Amino acid sequence: MGRNAEPKPAPKAVVKKEKANVDQKDQANFGNSLKKSNSEEAQQVLQLYQSLPRFSQQKKDLIQAWKADKTCKWISTWNKSLETEKKETVNERAGFGTRFQVAAMLEMTADSDEFLAVEKHLAKQKDMVDLNWDETNPVEASYKASKLQRWNLALLKSTWSAVSQSQAAKDNLTMSSSGSEVLQISGKALDDKGVSKPLKEFQNVCNSLNSCKNAWEKELAKAQDLACRLEIKGDPSFHAKGKGLQTWCQEQLKAIANLRSYVAASEDLAPEDTSPESLSKSLPAAKAWLASSQEKLQEAKAKVKTHQALL
Repeated sequence: MGRNAEPKPAPKAVVKKEKANVDQKDQANFGNSLKKSNSEEAQQVLQLYQSLPRFSQQKKDLIQAWKADKTCKWISTWNKSLETEKKETVNERAGFGTRFQVAAMLEMTADSDEFLAVEKHLAKQKDMVDLNWDETNPVEASYKASKLQRWNLALLKSTWSAVSQSQAAKDNLTMSSSGSEVLQISGKALDDKGVSKPLKEFQNVCNSLNSCKNAWEKELAKAQDLACRLEIKGDPSFHAKGKGLQTWCQEQLKAIANLRSYVAASEDLAPEDTSPESLSKSLPAAKAWLASSQEKLQEAKAKVKTHQALL
């Protein structure tokens, strides 16, 4: 090296993980040696080894490292390297999940008609879903093999955050000295009864939902009466239609029971569930329930009208 050449930077202290080349004898020597050792480093290596899955490649890597340096002084650097890798992996995977996590975020049931309608709409959004699961992770690999879509939960949350901030700006929300949100009458944050606009909108949707439920139940009662009248007719074709209508009514009763539970829960919100942030999550779910229930109501009216024409 010449006089004026700059010195090379010192290499980073990392554990060199060479390609593991171990056999059963190496494994036995490794275990026996560490169990007999009183050094703290050796015990750390042994504990790490025992915590790994049976066929983990990392077990072979540990044995290979031990063969190269039996003092085990390298374990601290090894652990730091593992921690860094773990953080990077977590950061890469953060913000992604399954449709079941999306349903939980929206406070809906994943197999409900309401969620299926919302899911179909959300899936159309740019960058919302893909199949780019990490195949090195057994669980994510199974998701990909099952063709389970990967949802961008971070995008979903950021959308809620934007909605919440926009609503806060419109309602002129202020913060108290303690940091808790306070709705003040400094613009149009509250109505004349002291109710926040987001909460008022949610209440209006729930009221409409309750009215829709009541109308749906009335139409269903009519359909059940028609089913009974058709079943007692002498004509076999009428009897079959009555049976079919009765089966349909049973399915509708289950859907109404789910709706009744949702309405009851919505009418008894806890204080922490009435914040703008919480309502920005609850309101889309309530609107989805309402849209689905209105469709079911129209379907019930059509069923009643069709079967009334038979009598």
